[in-house]
Amino acid sequence: MSAAGTPMRTLQYWMGHADSKTTQIYAHYQPSDQEADAVDRAFE
Repeated sequence: MSAAGTPMRTLQYWMGHADSKTTQIYAHYQPSDQEADAVDRAFE
């Protein structure tokens, strides 16, 4: 969502983080293609 342009404050709210520094740790995470495929299959 961060890469798609969602504001950091919105991500912080959605993730339930009190501290924006915590959100920043996760906002830059980019799953590998294998991880993304596994998540896609889990929600089919």
